Amino acid sequence: MKEVWLKCDVSKGMFPGESGASFMAENGESISLFCPEKYVDKNDGRLKVRIVDDSSPVIVIRLPSESLNGTKIVRVPRDQVNELQSA
Repeated sequence: MKEVWLKCDVSKGMFPGESGASFMAENGESISLFCPEKYVDKNDGRLKVRIVDDSSPVIVIRLPSESLNGTKIVRVPRDQVNELQSA
């Protein structure tokens, strides 16, 4: 699976080495999660995710950890995703 950056709001995590991330799914649902800091770019507000399916206008992604909503697979608008480049 290809890794890409997902635009999101980044916050401090509950524990050292952890960050929080939140974004809107394609259906308008707010998705929040905590993950290791290595998956976020705090400066640009983005989260490293993997593409599961990008064959339609909506992209299906896999999160680096389970969201507070209890899911790891989420549909997001294509314009929220950017190619992975060095942070």
